[in-house]
Amino acid sequence: MTTNETEVKLPESKLVKSQVKKYGPKSLGPDRAGYYLRAEVRHDDECGNGHNSFAITGEITQFGKIESCGCLHEEIEEHFPELAPFIKWHLSSTDGPMHYLANAKYWAGHCGWRDGKPNSPPNLEHLKSTIVYGVLPADADFDLADHLYSDARGFTWNEEKGRRLDAWLMTRLEAMMAAFKLDVESLGLTY
Repeated sequence: MTTNETEVKLPESKLVKSQVKKYGPKSLGPDRAGYYLRAEVRHDDECGNGHNSFAITGEITQFGKIESCGCLHEEIEEHFPELAPFIKWHLSSTDGPMHYLANAKYWAGHCGWRDGKPNSPPNLEHLKSTIVYGVLPADADFDLADHLYSDARGFTWNEEKGRRLDAWLMTRLEAMMAAFKLDVESLGLTY
């Protein structure tokens, strides 16, 4: 991957058409009699887009009938605590978290749309989630909050902070993807 003079060497990956690990079913407890949770972890090219993608999803059934499914991360974290450390990688692929730079700029507020509502950009928590912030010890050395868009600071300040955010994101990508590879392989999956 080459982005503006920044050469990033991503870990080698072997393309896998289908690679799934299933967990469960586990009872959701006495207060939810008959309800069971299954979790599924996959890292493969099921979509056929040329790179392996990682996902953790779940399915809740009651007496064999599907009640809910998809990103049931809170339930998975509670009932399959061994999977909790890997949820941060949901929708990451061997070339990075989904739309790594674009989503980061969006949640930092540097894409133009900001309506001032609580879950709208700029949103530090959504930004952190999008870029898997905290997965590297050096993340703590970068003041991410200082790179959020600010109406009060003007165009030039925001343009510079947007460029610095992009540069920082690219400098951490290689180490972040090495950590991702280790996590995928620790689950017994082919990277």
